[in-house]
Amino acid sequence: MNPSTYPYPSNSSSASTAAPNPPSTMPSGTQPEQREARAQDVRNRLSGSLKELGQRWKNMTNLKDVKNQLRHHPLATALGSAAVVLMIGGVTIGVIENQRRKTFSYRFKKGIQSAKDMFHSHMD
Repeated sequence: MNPSTYPYPSNSSSASTAAPNPPSTMPSGTQPEQREARAQDVRNRLSGSLKELGQRWKNMTNLKDVKNQLRHHPLATALGSAAVVLMIGGVTIGVIENQRRKTFSYRFKKGIQSAKDMFHSHMD
C-alpha cells in the first residue's frame, strides 16, 4: 500500500470530492510515515491475535485431544462423569417406576392398601 493513499486519499487535486480525514489519535505533528508505521504495527498485532484465536479454536474443537484433556483434568472428569451417571440413573428409575405404576398388580396392591387404611381410620 502506498503510504500517501492509505487509509484515506491525500489532499491532492481530488481532495474536494474525497471524504475529509478523520481526527487522528496521533499528535498533530506526526509524519505520514510514522502514521503508516503505527498502522502497520496495529495490523500486525491484530493479525497475530486472530491467528492465536484460530489456533485456540482448533485446539478446543480437536476431538483427538480428548484423552489428553481427560488425563490433565482428572477431578473435572470424575465429577462430570458422576453427574452424568446420576442423571441417567435418576431418569431410568423414574421411567421404571412410572411403568410399574401402570401394572395391574401395582394398582391392585395400592387399592387394597387404601381400603385397609380407610377401614383402620374408621375403626379408631
